[in-house]
Amino acid sequence: MNRNGKELVVKNIEKMFLENEAVFIIDSSKMKSVASQGLRKKLKEYGSEIKVVKNTLLRRIASKNENVKQLENFFETQISLVFVKDNFQKVALVIKNSGYE
Repeated sequence: MNRNGKELVVKNIEKMFLENEAVFIIDSSKMKSVASQGLRKKLKEYGSEIKVVKNTLLRRIASKNENVKQLENFFETQISLVFVKDNFQKVALVIKNSGYE
């Protein structure tokens, strides 16, 4: 991905942090693609979206946003961000029942 592409991803993720009620971080380092697709489909039913974002790009966002900076300790392994517009309790249950933490 070139520099312009990375800047676009950063802006999009920053916007998503601001527009959503909640954000869950899940460890996706051992997530198989079939399980990932199933989780993505279930989350979509609740109006939620899952994004895999490089930790370096998340650190770039954290350097400009104090709320995201508080999450920096989680940027160690490959993670996915689950953006939740509403019903965060139900989305948390979907994630838990999917076996991801």
